[in-house]
Amino acid sequence: VTGSTTTDASGFYTIGNIVPGSYKITFGTAPGGYTPTTVDNGSNDATDSDYGVSGQTPAFTVVSADTILTFDAGYWLATRIGSLVWDDTNGNGLQDSGEPGISGVSVILNGTEGDGDIVNLSTTTSATGEYAFGDQSSGSASLAPGTYNLTFVLPAGGYVPTRSNDTDGTDANDSDANEATGSTAFEVLTSGENNPTYDAGFYRPASIGNFVWNDSNANGTQDAGELPLQGASVILSGMDGQGISVSRSTVSDVNGSYIFNNLLPGTYKLTFAEFSSPPSRYILTFNDRGGDDNNDSDPNRLIGGHTVSEILTSGENNTSYDGGYFVPVSLGNLVWHDVNANGVQDAGEPGIPGVVARLLDSAGSQVTSNAEGASITDQVTDANGNYRFTNLIPGSYRVRFTNPDARYTLSKSNQGTDDAQDCDADATTFTTHATTLATGQYDPTLDAAYYIKGRVGNLAWHDTNGNGVQDSGEPGLVNTAVTLTGTDGFGDAVTGSTTTDASGFYTIGNIVPGS
Repeated sequence: VTGSTTTDASGFYTIGNIVPGSYKITFGTAPGGYTPTTVDNGSNDATDSDYGVSGQTPAFTVVSADTILTFDAGYWLATRIGSLVWDDTNGNGLQDSGEPGISGVSVILNGTEGDGDIVNLSTTTSATGEYAFGDQSSGSASLAPGTYNLTFVLPAGGYVPTRSNDTDGTDANDSDANEATGSTAFEVLTSGENNPTYDAGFYRPASIGNFVWNDSNANGTQDAGELPLQGASVILSGMDGQGISVSRSTVSDVNGSYIFNNLLPGTYKLTFAEFSSPPSRYILTFNDRGGDDNNDSDPNRLIGGHTVSEILTSGENNTSYDGGYFVPVSLGNLVWHDVNANGVQDAGEPGIPGVVARLLDSAGSQVTSNAEGASITDQVTDANGNYRFTNLIPGSYRVRFTNPDARYTLSKSNQGTDDAQDCDADATTFTTHATTLATGQYDPTLDAAYYIKGRVGNLAWHDTNGNGVQDSGEPGLVNTAVTLTGTDGFGDAVTGSTTTDASGFYTIGNIVPGS
């Protein structure tokens, strides 16, 4: 006896009008790629699958008037799970445009099929970072419905897992691998399910830092011979790719080096603080000078020592953030009354108060701001004739002096052998030579000396009684020639002459002090 039928819209079938006897049922191949499920699983024959070898049930006996409704056949469609392993370059836990896949990463699938069979499979990601289990088009084994999880092995090259399950509302774009274990949660795959949302993001920690140095000429550039600085405080602040605020600090070592390692990709800035290393106080030099970012200074001294914000991507090691410092310089000293007009500070010669000193650069222009951006005003000599310009940027400077009053004349400059004791102001321009000061230097040799010219004279007379005394009534000698000769305080020969007037008087003036 042979009979056949097909299942209805609900999957049910009946073969009736069977003469009592011995029979078996054969189930054909289901359309659409179905696979027969496990036979006789469970204890209830009414709900298990009876699809046996070659699709046949065991033989059974039908007696008169029998109705047997327990011969069932279960089928399942293959499942698929997978997606992408990618380089989370900004560390935000999301697949952003342009972030590349990581090839060659091992992915392990563990779990249990619906019938209880244990499953353990592995694969590796493609050149584009993609992987799949149950993708028969790529040669993967068929994957039955069941409960599974995935484990992602750390990629080579220093990668670490990104933050997991931090979605933007789309599970397809986040990372599903636990940061500590590399494993996903267990996923129940039902017949025919294709779950392409199991991704794993990895990033390589970033770093930023480099060098702190003594910018001895304050030009903002690392020049040959300029030394490293130890002990400068550097603070890193910003926000990592996961939106978490970051604040870390360090100090430069004996080689002037500093580094912030193991950073999550993100946006950061650095703050370099002014500091003291006795006996000096170091302040920041000028930023972004010279055109070479590897050799310039990056913190802006006018806005609290901050650098610009830097975006660090996965694996980036940025060693271009340097900080230059210098110690402010100063100059000055003395304006004095050069009594003997020799251009040298001799014992007992007094200072001249009230003389205005103006600070100029090497080109002769007035300097208006100091090392910290504050205004520089003219200095006025004190009661002892002293003046001083402090807190200056290293560089070349001149000083111009005003005349104390109309009586004074500026002494000759650069007399003697000791620059600390001579007059440095030019007699014509009232300006000193240029002095070039490197970090921390003080030049106390820029002095100015003034003298007051003298006069000599009086009377040539007819000593009528020859007693050598000007007696009453003795007349002056008219038009008598008088000559002055000698050497002034600077060692220059002096000659002057005049004639007596109608009363015998004469005066020779504008005489430089001397012999």
